[in-house]
This record gives sequence, structure tokens and C-alpha cells, in this order.
Amino acid sequence: THIQPNLVDDEPDVAIIHAGCNDIPDENLKAHDIANGIINLGEICKKRNTNHVFISSLTCRSRNYLDVKVDDVNALLQHHCRMSNFQFIDNSNITHSDLGDGLHLNENGKRKLANNYIRHLNRL
Repeated sequence: THIQPNLVDDEPDVAIIHAGCNDIPDENLKAHDIANGIINLGEICKKRNTNHVFISSLTCRSRNYLDVKVDDVNALLQHHCRMSNFQFIDNSNITHSDLGDGLHLNENGKRKLANNYIRHLNRL
């Protein structure tokens, strides 16, 4: 519901989807639920004629036990990207030291994320 108005109004050629991070602590959501939701966003973009869909991997969390779920989601996303012809943006270079409050990226983390996006966009 949030993405479709932008797709209709703006008709983007490129979409970068960075989603799912806030879902990680939810014990009712399994890794495959989160990954499928993100891939579905990509499919919506594709149906609205977005030519290049990038799926940005989830970043680490300050609570290490959540990183296992992050890794599981990212592995599923990477697999689905290959199957759906989406580009996977690997953000594994973002580490715990790049989190300002344990959840959100500090300036260095934001810089790394932006550079990851730029590297992939420059390949178009």
C-alpha cells in the first residue's frame, strides 16, 4: 500500500528496496516470512514496469542473537534475487561499530550503505 502510489506517480526505472529490519525482533515472523515480503515488494515494482530492482540486504543488529535471523533472511533474499532476476546488494561490510544506538546506522554506517548503493547503481 505504501509503495504502489510512488510507482504509479513516479514510474521509476530503478527501485532499491531496503526493508525488513524492523521485523527481525518479531518472534512471530520467521526468516522466510520476512524475505517473502521483501521479494513481493520487488515483484510489485516489476509489475509496474520498474526495469531494475535492487534488494538491499538487512544490516546487523546490536543484539547478536538477532544476527542469526538477519543472516537467514539475507541468504533467502540472495537466493530469491537470483531466481527473480533482481540485483542483491550485500551490506555485510556494515558492522556493529556502524550502529549508533544499536539499531540505526551512525554516520559511518550511512556512508557505507550509500556507497554500497552507488556501487551497484554505477553498474547499470
